[in-house]
Amino acid sequence: MRALRLAALVVPLLLASFTGVLPVGAGAPPCAVDYPVANGHFYSQTGEDTGRGFMVLDDHEARFWTAFQNEGGIPTLGFPVSSRYRFKGLPTQAFQKAILQWDSAKGGVNFLNTLDELSLAGRDPELLAFRQTPPHIALIEDAGLNPATPEGFSKIVQNHLQILTQNPAIQERFESESRWLELYGLPVSYADFGPVQVLRAQRQVFQVWTVDDGGGPKGVPVLANSGDVAKEFGLIPSDAISPVEPPDGIETGELTLELVSSQVRQGDVLVVRVLGSSGPVTISLGSIVAPAVCDAGEMRALLPISSISEPGNHTLQAKEGVFAAPVEFVFSVTPVDYPFERLYLSPEVESLLTPEDIQAERALLESIFGTFTTERRWDGPFIIPASGPPTSPFGERRIYGDSGLYDYHGGHDVAAPTGTPVFASQKGAVAWAGPLKIRGNTVIIDHGRSVFSAYLHLSEINVKVGDQLETGDLLGAVGNTGLSTGPHLHWEIRVLNVPVDPLPWTQPGPLTR
Repeated sequence: MRALRLAALVVPLLLASFTGVLPVGAGAPPCAVDYPVANGHFYSQTGEDTGRGFMVLDDHEARFWTAFQNEGGIPTLGFPVSSRYRFKGLPTQAFQKAILQWDSAKGGVNFLNTLDELSLAGRDPELLAFRQTPPHIALIEDAGLNPATPEGFSKIVQNHLQILTQNPAIQERFESESRWLELYGLPVSYADFGPVQVLRAQRQVFQVWTVDDGGGPKGVPVLANSGDVAKEFGLIPSDAISPVEPPDGIETGELTLELVSSQVRQGDVLVVRVLGSSGPVTISLGSIVAPAVCDAGEMRALLPISSISEPGNHTLQAKEGVFAAPVEFVFSVTPVDYPFERLYLSPEVESLLTPEDIQAERALLESIFGTFTTERRWDGPFIIPASGPPTSPFGERRIYGDSGLYDYHGGHDVAAPTGTPVFASQKGAVAWAGPLKIRGNTVIIDHGRSVFSAYLHLSEINVKVGDQLETGDLLGAVGNTGLSTGPHLHWEIRVLNVPVDPLPWTQPGPLTR
């Protein structure tokens, strides 16, 4: 028997999850103040709304603040839920999603096998009864294998990965993480409780809900907050989980900015983290202004970088309220070597490029793309919306014939025959569906926070304004309408009405987490 499977009647099920995951569109937890301190950072998000919280620090004993940032920070680990403590003789600190231990020999951290330690502490019956987590099971296939040898460990890994085959959705989510061994450990056991299917690994728990209104989105694997589970079931000392007062002499309301990604290229989108304030903050980049909104406990803003932005230093300005002096943050934009193309258009197509028509269509689109809502509708990476080879890339510089008209390509083109299905690249509401003179038959989806995707030159439109779409829903078909030299899909993403490179949105990362 490779892994434990439990029938739905073994234990009474509680239709509650311990993942801490909020469905997209649901109210996010209130944003609390966090700010830099000497050699680290103070977070009050897990301080029970008291203003108290936990510090993550570098000192002579351990460099948890450096390790926290290197391991992915809040998106990967969550906020701290304990102060530093010692566990089995090693400096340890718990975060919502993982527990870290300092390894002085390697000068870095190891991820604690949190679920294994809960099993050793005798908590498996409680985890099963109250959190639908199957017990730790020793695999028969591991008998006689020595994990200290490369051959033995490799065989053990393969044995445990077989557990994943019992749930393809969990398997895909698990194996899509390149650092799965470090972040999750080995799969240990699996159980299908009916309403929820659960995989237990050494360091993490995965859940898939099979019913509506369960503890997470139906059919989508979600991860437990294993650090919160360790806290709940007594694995962390009580004095370590008591929030502490902010350190003396620190200005808790000092507004500061951080960029989630250090390298910024033409066509990218800045993900700006706002620290030291939970009030209204607006961030400006030249004429572009974005409000910071609460995102999973952090104040964040998205600022687009045009593909024609000048390389070099640029300045963000953040302002809290009406009368406060702005705070500035300087960053650098790296150039991209975009290709160049001269397009020759037929007289019929070229006649579409009158200044009057260009201005009228631009004004219409600005009224759509300029809309801002605080709700984030997208959830995870976007998909490329049609099958076919890529042709003209984003940012390509263009001159139309001998007219001298210069432009740049604001999207990603996919070559495909007329009638090829076109799908919604992510969740959202249809903001426009209809013909445009230059762009042809067009669908625009509002994903919230002034993030829009647009689908141009369609031969068919199968949706209407106001429709709520899920990722992969059919919205139309590839065509050759408008300013087009052949059947293809032009797909673009705009943020605050600025076209940005769509391809980074198809990858896991700060934009799509």
